[in-house]
Amino acid sequence: MNKEKILGFLKEAVSSEKSSLSSENIFGEIGFDQSKCRLGWFIPPDFSLIEKALSNFLEVAKDKEEFIFVGMGGSINGIKALISLGEGKNFYTLDSLDPQAIEEVLSQIKNPSKTLVISISKSATTLETQLISRSLRDFFNNEDNFLWLSDPSSFEKLDKLNWQKIRRFPIQVNSGEDIGGRFSCPHTLIFLIPLFLIFRKNLEKLKSFWTNYTAYRNYLIDKAWQEVEKVKLKDELKIFLEINRGNSLGLSNWVRQLFQESLGSKDSFWVKTIVENSKVFLKDFISLDTELNIEGKFEYLAGLMYYLQLFIAFLSYYKKINFVNQPYVEVYKKELKNLKENFPQPLLLSLEELKDRINNSSFKELEFIDCILYFWPSEELTEKLKNYFSQEFPDKVFSLFLGSDWNHHSYQSAFKDKKSLYLIVAPFRERVDSKFLSEEKASENLTTLRKISYATFKTLEDKALYFSLKI
Repeated sequence: MNKEKILGFLKEAVSSEKSSLSSENIFGEIGFDQSKCRLGWFIPPDFSLIEKALSNFLEVAKDKEEFIFVGMGGSINGIKALISLGEGKNFYTLDSLDPQAIEEVLSQIKNPSKTLVISISKSATTLETQLISRSLRDFFNNEDNFLWLSDPSSFEKLDKLNWQKIRRFPIQVNSGEDIGGRFSCPHTLIFLIPLFLIFRKNLEKLKSFWTNYTAYRNYLIDKAWQEVEKVKLKDELKIFLEINRGNSLGLSNWVRQLFQESLGSKDSFWVKTIVENSKVFLKDFISLDTELNIEGKFEYLAGLMYYLQLFIAFLSYYKKINFVNQPYVEVYKKELKNLKENFPQPLLLSLEELKDRINNSSFKELEFIDCILYFWPSEELTEKLKNYFSQEFPDKVFSLFLGSDWNHHSYQSAFKDKKSLYLIVAPFRERVDSKFLSEEKASENLTTLRKISYATFKTLEDKALYFSLKI
């Protein structure tokens, strides 16, 4: 591979129609979702565009003191990573339909009139984002409490979904639509708005950050190229990322989505991604270097994101993999849409009963166990599950996720995965008494979670178990 030639192809594809690209430039095939370019992330926007977009945002947010970000997958996990760096006070995220998760956030709001709910969806129609945002209308009944980030072509959909009077901004600072969700950080408002707020709405401080971050661009390009050279010949890729600077659940899921959704479920290639903040032994896993020579924790986070995106683009070029689409996600969405009201209820299993089912089936031969909880768990439960599976299945790599966010960051790769068992854990509650949500909204959210969990199971049935836990 010739780095300069590939960089030239990538730069050309960013600013061209697919039909105008030569057959030699395969980014026309691997960097477009059908006819739509998804390579806008490659070139950082000029700060003048950022300044203009944030000045407009400031008119909406100038008197706001608390912020709730609502979104799924790539629309929220980068924000979680920013907030986790320790300066995101009065910032909250919601990516769970479970009324308990919504209650947990709303109970912390000090002044509703000074709160801004920022809902994020490229298409404006993401089911969970719409339902969570509607649920929040039970608590915030003023249109000044809401703002949408979406693509300009989706603004009309917001009107049809009863958000006519709510302000909206384009996700991209240039009002473009060529950046997909998992590539939206750090070059769009999904990253820049929360960082601007962390900087206490100080544009000069943000400008200094942007100058520092973009100065590392060539270094990041070179480093990503070097890492791809180490793995480009492999047909299977077990990637381990040890992130010791600012790792969090949000960043782990952001990284996982970038790798699993971009590279996963391709017929000619298989990938599994594990993200940790401490060294663990994982047989046959390749460690990807994340020790970037970058000063500043926010600059490091932005640099890490861009570096990993470049790694994906370069490896995909070599493997001829379309790394910007996610066709299999539509499979469970179609199943969900066609699901009848009387769909089967899950089995109720204890952990011991679950262990027996796994050990007495062909699933016991699988290398990985991914457990997806379609409800809001307590910290005590998550620790209990991690400890139990590490003790009872020491030969497996166990990972724990929350649905339905998992559907937005890992379903794509799960669809054709033959090495993992997926434990689909449905909500165990039929109803919930909510202080902040109407009974109708709370019930609708729980029912939707149950439907999503069953639709997920039906489309992964040959490698999944569907049940509720005896808690």
